[in-house]
Parts: sequence; structure tokens; C-alpha cells
Amino acid sequence: MSQFTSRHLTRMADAPREEWMRIYDGAVESFDYFSACEEVPPAAFQYSALGVFRNKKLVAGAPVFSTRFDPSVVLEGATKKLYSGIATVIPAVRNVPIIGLGSPHSQEPTIAVDPTLNEQDQQEALNSLLSGLDTIAAESGARLTLLKDVGDVFRSWADQGLQDGGYSSLTALPVATLKVPESEDAYFASLSGNMRSNLRRRLKRAKNLRVEIRNNCEGLKDQLYALRESTLHRAAVDFAHFAEVSPDYFPNVLSGMEENSRLLTYWLEDNLVGFSLVVLNDHTMVQNYNGMRYPEGPDNGLFYLDWMTQLRLCMEKGIPIMHSGITTYLIKARLGSQFHRRYLYVRHRYKSINAILKSVVPTVSMETSDPGLIELGDEAPFVNPAQLLESAA
Repeated sequence: MSQFTSRHLTRMADAPREEWMRIYDGAVESFDYFSACEEVPPAAFQYSALGVFRNKKLVAGAPVFSTRFDPSVVLEGATKKLYSGIATVIPAVRNVPIIGLGSPHSQEPTIAVDPTLNEQDQQEALNSLLSGLDTIAAESGARLTLLKDVGDVFRSWADQGLQDGGYSSLTALPVATLKVPESEDAYFASLSGNMRSNLRRRLKRAKNLRVEIRNNCEGLKDQLYALRESTLHRAAVDFAHFAEVSPDYFPNVLSGMEENSRLLTYWLEDNLVGFSLVVLNDHTMVQNYNGMRYPEGPDNGLFYLDWMTQLRLCMEKGIPIMHSGITTYLIKARLGSQFHRRYLYVRHRYKSINAILKSVVPTVSMETSDPGLIELGDEAPFVNPAQLLESAA
């Protein structure tokens, strides 16, 4: 009999905060962030959590989300055409009930396993987590279970166990990160001559914008939501309702993470034309959501001013790593970023359908849907997984 047991939690606070913080091992997005998110789910989602315990001690866990999903969103080419053809005969395949480990509000790895466990115990804890997820799926009627935003370090030891559990993986969109230099002069010196000149020109265009860094969004909630929606509608990649956010997300995160979140706002005279919401700790700053007004934002170099504002904030606080999220990969590469791959693991509870998934899913890559990654091609600055494993050891 396994020494590990899983428990479906109504909310993350059903297990002690200090135990979540221990297993998340310093991650900036952990108990406080996910607790703030679970209180304000978008209309299409329901949130909870899953914990694995040994002798009543939390040793693994993750946020849980449930929704309905159209799998064609992540498909491309002939596979997408085939699925669309099936959907004309069986419309229900465009509205599949799913249960997942992870958070729609994060691109960071969100499955936490106690770092002090040995390899065998890690695998047993993972198996208990997967068993718990399957139980939730059976009780809710979900057909598809998934693990969202798995990173290379977790994948290095968990992949075989996930495959043995019937899961197959596809490549999701990567996360861009920047190693923060010691000074602004050092950063500019690290760029190519063309990019250095281009960045300076763009920042000159931003001279009419005023920057305010806030700990709250008092009086701005509706404007933030409108700017976010405006930006979302112009996205080059369709994330369906996984990109949606509740208007209450912004005040909830800022109040729930008062010491570890900032709202960067950009003003043209008295008009709010853009924002970024970031969460941060001593070693990482993560941009979660941003938005801008069109055409005022692009016309005034807002993207570049926001980039430098985040970089300056990291320098001021001595934060060594800046996470700038997904999309706009071409310009982020030119601004010195590296890309970290993310993976999505999926499993259908019907064995016959899952057998089909296991042959199709590994051929799918969301990277092929992003224009910037396509243009970068082999020049895309992906981090070698071996480097990540060495630094994590």
C-alpha cells in the first residue's frame, strides 16, 4: 500500500500555507498567487486544488482547473482539418469537458513536489497526484485530463511516469526570460548595434508617456480590463478562453500579494494607455498580464518603455531573472531573451480515444503557430535543457 494519499481540496488554503511554500521552494507564483486567482475565476472556469500527503504532511500539489475546451485550438495543418471534419459529424468534440493541473493565469510550472524527496518518492508522489486527478475527472464527468506548462526540469524525471500513466505530450509556447545585467549601460552594451539604436529611438518616442508604479488599482479596474481585452483581440495566436481574465483578477492579486506585486501604469497626459501587472520575489519577476490602448500605445513606443521599466525595477531590487511571458518572441529575442520550452501532457479517459491521442499529440507543436517563432526558425534562443538540469542540481 502506498504511503502517499491524494486529497481534492476546495481551495489551496485547505492545506497550510507554510507547507505549500515549502514544496514550491521559492517560486514567485505559489500559494499567495494561486489563492488570489482561485477567488476570481473567469466565467468558463472552476478552480480548486489537489494535494498529496504523507503522514498528513503535504509533499506534492497543484492548482486544479476545470472547463470545456475545443482541442482544435492547439492543432495545425492537416490534423486541424481532420479534427474539424470530425466536428461536423460529432459537434461535441468541440466542447470537451477537461480537468487540469496548473493555472490559466500562469505560464510557469505549477506542479509542486517536495524537493527533499528522493527519486523513488518523487515518482510515487507523482503517481498519487495523477490518481487523484483521475478520481476528480471521474466524479465530474471530465473526459480529458491534462498537465499544463510542464518545464524541462520536471519533465526530466516525470516524463516516463507520465507516459506509463497514459499521457502524451505536445510542445506548448515557450516562456521568455532575461538575465538582468548589473546596469542599464551594461544592458545596452549587450545588444546588437541595430537593436541598441532601435531601442533608443523607441524610447525617445515614449518621452510623452508618464510611468506610475502602484501597489493597487484603485479606480482603474474597469480600464485595466478594457485594455487587456483590446490587446487580447489583436493577439497573433488564439488561446480561446484560456486567455480570459476576470475584471476582479487585478485588484485581487494586488491586494493578496501586496508585497510581491506591482502594477506598472503608463499615461498619456491624464489618459491610461497601458499597463503591466508583475509579481516578484528576491530572484524572479514575472509579467502576468499587460494591455495597451491602440493606436496610442504603439505610436508612443509603449512596449519598449514597459520593457525598460520592468528591467529597471529588477535592477533596482537586485532581481536577477525577468520573465516576460509568451508571444512577441522576435523582438524579445533581439532584446536579449532566452526561451524556455513548456509542454502540455494530455490523456483521454476512454482508452480507444487515448490510443489515437498517443499517436497524434506528439506530432503537434504550438510553436509552429506563432509568427515570431516561425521567423526566428533555428535562430530562436532556446535554453538547452541540460543547462537547466545542471543549474537545478
